[in-house]
Amino acid sequence: MLLVIDAGNTNIVMAVHDGSEWRGTWRISTDAQRTSDEYAVWLLTLLRHCSIDPASINRAVIGIVVPAALYHLRRLCREWFEVEPMIASSELDWGFEIRSDTPSEVGADRLLNTLAAHQIYGGPLVVVDFGTATNFDVVDQDGNFVGGIISPGVNLSIEALFDRARDALRHLLGLCRHGRGPRDPDSRRVWRAYQGDRDGRSRPAFCRRHHDI
Repeated sequence: MLLVIDAGNTNIVMAVHDGSEWRGTWRISTDAQRTSDEYAVWLLTLLRHCSIDPASINRAVIGIVVPAALYHLRRLCREWFEVEPMIASSELDWGFEIRSDTPSEVGADRLLNTLAAHQIYGGPLVVVDFGTATNFDVVDQDGNFVGGIISPGVNLSIEALFDRARDALRHLLGLCRHGRGPRDPDSRRVWRAYQGDRDGRSRPAFCRRHHDI
């Protein structure tokens, strides 16, 4: 079985695939100081709860955008599952070109999104990844990564405003965290501004790369 670890800025998602289906997916908050033993206690409990034998895990891959957390996640794989994890990075052979002036600076999350999106949907397409930041990545017909944009995520943007206008934005921040749109006029304007930024960025970025669309 394959253990997959997706370490983002806010959450770390771990999942197990048996070659035909996902057997379980679990999420824990990102903490660069959390040790491999702490991860193990948490993950082993969940594996047993899902009737997955930890000894059946013989492969692992880590996609990470928080370098400080890599040591403990790699040690988790080595010490508790006795496997050497593959670390997703621009140095791997992805089977597609990274058409960037600085390929080494393209994050593993964006490359993984490129690979998965093209495998599932084909191309060309724009991949939009909502996280701590919002990524807009362009993938061409052949599956090559041809560039993109990174903008602040909605919660990050609102938290920055929150520091400047604490009382006005407190309610909006709570609504956005729970996935609901705001109702009062001022909050709706902020919410719609973010939606406009999201929707407005996608097509221009795509069209700059593909003038026939």
